[in-house]
Amino acid sequence: MLDTAPLSPDLCFGSIVRGLTLAQLDDQATCEALRALWLDRGLVVFRGGDASVDFQIELSKVFGPLVRHQQADRLVEGRPELLWLSSDPANAITESDETNNTKSEQTTVTGSECSSSCVDLVASAFGDASVFTTFGVINYSATVANIGTQPVPDSPAWTIEFLYVGPGVATVTPPGGVTCTPTGLNLWDCKSVDGSTDAMDLAAGAGLTFNVLVVGATVPGVGILSVTADSTTVVSEFSEANNIGLWTTTILPPPGP
Repeated sequence: MLDTAPLSPDLCFGSIVRGLTLAQLDDQATCEALRALWLDRGLVVFRGGDASVDFQIELSKVFGPLVRHQQADRLVEGRPELLWLSSDPANAITESDETNNTKSEQTTVTGSECSSSCVDLVASAFGDASVFTTFGVINYSATVANIGTQPVPDSPAWTIEFLYVGPGVATVTPPGGVTCTPTGLNLWDCKSVDGSTDAMDLAAGAGLTFNVLVVGATVPGVGILSVTADSTTVVSEFSEANNIGLWTTTILPPPGP
């Protein structure tokens, strides 16, 4: 049984798991409980438990299969699940302690790895976890990136779709060189230019960041933003399973007296 607690009594998201060990990760019920907790609370912090490399790797596998990061020169030798992170690697800054400038971390990427010539679009959305109806404003950002090895071709034209469901009216602000137009109630399409070079011809590893502002969210409930890369499925991709990003915001009544 997991030892859990809210991350903070003032937050509607986040949980703490205390004292988790590597041995517990062999139990399927424990793993299912961890996944359910993550989906329900959105953020899980682990404290007071195992901190070994093996534990970090096995814990990451609970939430999805691990894929080797494309930045091969930063992988830990013999442990490709891990990345080296280093602060001031050239020791240009005089410090009292130079031994704590490097740390290894694991990355969890759900899906399969593109190891040959391919385009692979990934969409993600982030935003306010909760807002009060007093203000009625929700801020989101969304990213569409090409994690493949080849650029997105300039033809045919492809579309990034934004849909907001919930109280209020959404407006999408695109990055430079991208045009977005409203096509329905809280529905926006951002289209590339067919046969012409533009900002949506994403090179391998390149991405675009959009800002979405919702005003008038003055009714308690939830607001959900979805962003869909290649919503008309005209781009030939390595995987179509990672083209949708979602973010849910809880819209709360005004705080107490």
